Formats: sequence, structure tokens, C-alpha cells
Amino acid sequence: MDPVTTLLACKELGIDGVGVDVALLAVFVSRVKIADYDLEKLRRTSEMAPRPAIQEAGPSHASADLLSNSS
Repeated sequence: MDPVTTLLACKELGIDGVGVDVALLAVFVSRVKIADYDLEKLRRTSEMAPRPAIQEAGPSHASADLLSNSS
């Protein structure tokens, strides 16, 4: 079991837990996973975020050019 799993189990059970890791990325991931979030605030914020443009299906012009020049 990794430290994040232990911390999540502690949080679910209402037990204080301590995790230690030397990898900064692992510490960041742990903090994100065990943080308390306001779901309604997250929903409102996500509604304000710009949506990515939907691309058409099929190869892009660049990949089509590469395919035509490969012969």
C-alpha cells in the first residue's frame, strides 16, 4: 500500500494520518488527493472555463501532407 492510499483510508475513517515522501511530485499528488473540495464551487468555476474547440474527425492537413509526401 502506498502512503496516499493510507492517508485516504485515514481520512475516510476520521483518523489523523501523517505521510512522508522525498519526491515532490508524490507530495503534490498526495495533497491534491486528500484535500477537501467545495464541489459546488468547482462546478461553478468549471462552467466559467473556456471550452476547447471540437476538431473534425479524420487526419489533419499536416498529417495528410506527410502521407502524400511519403511515396
